[in-house]
Amino acid sequence: MNKNHQKIIFFLLFIFQATVFAAEQKRLTIVFDWFINPNHAPLLMAEQEGFFAKHGLQVKFITPADVSEGEKMVAANRADVAVTYQPVLTYHVVRGLPVIRFATLIDNPLNCFVALDGGPISSLQDLKGKRIGSSASEVDNIIFSTMLESAGLSLKDLTMVNVGFNLTSTLLTKKIDGFTGGMRNFEPLAVEVAGKKPRVFYPEEYGFPKYDELIFVTNKNKINDHVLVDFTEALKECILYLKKNPKEGWEKFAFRHPELNNALNKKAWLKTLPYFASDPAKLDRKRYEGLMQFMWQKKQIARLPKLEEYAVEIGKKDEANNAGVNAKVELTILPGVVANFDPTSNPGAIGVFAGGHVNLTIANNSRVIAEITEVKLSGSETGLKIDKLYCADKAKSGVMYAGLPH
Repeated sequence: MNKNHQKIIFFLLFIFQATVFAAEQKRLTIVFDWFINPNHAPLLMAEQEGFFAKHGLQVKFITPADVSEGEKMVAANRADVAVTYQPVLTYHVVRGLPVIRFATLIDNPLNCFVALDGGPISSLQDLKGKRIGSSASEVDNIIFSTMLESAGLSLKDLTMVNVGFNLTSTLLTKKIDGFTGGMRNFEPLAVEVAGKKPRVFYPEEYGFPKYDELIFVTNKNKINDHVLVDFTEALKECILYLKKNPKEGWEKFAFRHPELNNALNKKAWLKTLPYFASDPAKLDRKRYEGLMQFMWQKKQIARLPKLEEYAVEIGKKDEANNAGVNAKVELTILPGVVANFDPTSNPGAIGVFAGGHVNLTIANNSRVIAEITEVKLSGSETGLKIDKLYCADKAKSGVMYAGLPH
């Protein structure tokens, strides 16, 4: 091998290494549904403990000004992922927002109605004529209305008071008799921390379908991006870690977020862990179709969309059939010089020197999926292309180009 060949090889290695680093550090912008709280534990801990980094993700979190901002940012391609609620998704999809669910954070309802134990409300029938607090959410209204129907009541039978997000404090000061739209893993605990006993009513026990409380949506034009698979895999691993190590997880979270290190958030952290979806990518089709059907029957939405319009279950693609799309290429340039390259990030960076002997292996996630038996090259030492890759499996043979800079 002459000096010119050696220079070219080192130049190629530099290009390959830079490409691999960029490919392994895929950026992802995620918008929360509201301020940081224990509901976001898997996201925060996946970043803090390296689960995202392990899967090649560099994540940026954004706290929105209001609960609807995340989906709007995703729809406008100003963010990649937003945390939202399954019932909210039903409204947005029918209204034409180009977002779609691809993963779940919390796969059970958290919404609840809360009153004080020993107070004027011991059953839903007692709500007639009472002052009830809410944050005036569209979703909270349909959930609460459904609960009232089970007791033969409607919103006209009581006085609704918009208290914003001051649900617990307004109840404790007896300005209201109860409130709707509370989270069962937080507001009832806040009542307990204040020294009172809550009485809690759950929507799924009073006619409202079970649903996923917190989900992840992305723009429909990004749903085939493999980075979403990496994201859900990292999240799944982190959730497993948190469920196995509840105390250790809390201590690490509290150390990183001292502003949240208090008795209420610790209780909420431990209360929330069982609600996190063990398999975030899994889609309960009957649940999603059932909620959409329910919302349509209640005349909350103008049409009944098909499931594939608003929810999908993503997973590992068929690696053997997508070698040219998702595969990493390992080039061994004899004698013994090795470089790695991910064609998804920079298809023009493949290169070898003319006249040399080249062995290539295509692999994905450290598993060999195609062995290259022959390579045809053309061009000069400083500007080359691979005209054809011949694989042991002829069905995977194909054209791959390499226009390196001169």
